[in-house]
Amino acid sequence: MTYEQLRRLGLTDDAIFARLRVGRLHRKHRGIYSLGHRLLRPRGEWFAAAWAVDGGVLSHQSAAAFYGWTDSPMAEQHVTTTGKSTSRPGLRVHRVTVLDARDVQRFPLVAVTRPARTIIDLAEVLPWTELRAIADRVRHLDVRAVRDAQARAARRRGARNVRRILGRLEAHTKSEFERRYLLFCRRQGVPLPDAMNQRVEGFLVDGHYEAQRVVVELDGRAFHARRDQMATDRRRDRKLLRARYAPVRLVWEDLDDDAARATTADLIDILQNR
Repeated sequence: MTYEQLRRLGLTDDAIFARLRVGRLHRKHRGIYSLGHRLLRPRGEWFAAAWAVDGGVLSHQSAAAFYGWTDSPMAEQHVTTTGKSTSRPGLRVHRVTVLDARDVQRFPLVAVTRPARTIIDLAEVLPWTELRAIADRVRHLDVRAVRDAQARAARRRGARNVRRILGRLEAHTKSEFERRYLLFCRRQGVPLPDAMNQRVEGFLVDGHYEAQRVVVELDGRAFHARRDQMATDRRRDRKLLRARYAPVRLVWEDLDDDAARATTADLIDILQNR
């Protein structure tokens, strides 16, 4: 409860202090109190954090936890504000000049950054691997909403990783991915396939290295669509393996700059040892 709520219930300052001394009230943050015990459930922690900051909006890892994207215990709660509040033990305050109303979702007891804005905020504070793991748990994330939120939060750190998340969320046409793969091969010194879109063992494969009996499959589907298709892909791969072909599956982000070295090494090693 807030100090103001306690006063509206008729408690004087002396009555509040008396309850603090005997443990009937516990100070959670400045002006925020818990009744009866110090430990709060996650929802209580979120409410206390947001109430403790003038104009506070639950954000970053706390917003991710609110939406059920992560269940890891947190040492501190995250709140964004346009006011002058500062961080304190157990509470990380992110101050911004403007927080667009379109990026805030208001619930009966707390305001929370919308999912798209939460992704933008997380990209600013988390390394790629952690950001990707959280984003992959979001079953439905509106690509257009993320793009719009990013435009409203221009010049934020993490913009590059937001673009990578968008690459995982968006579906890419086969021709787009094929052009990107061939350009990647030329730039990285990877041998070009002998043929593209050729039938091998009854399957239309994206790239065919005939002498090495290697087929490259370029999967441009959005991440969650790929996940839904995994069982079918595995059956196809098993049939190609039984025919002594090595299937190599690549997704859009495998050709990103920071993944290029590992992808190049894998492809060259596979082709040289077949």
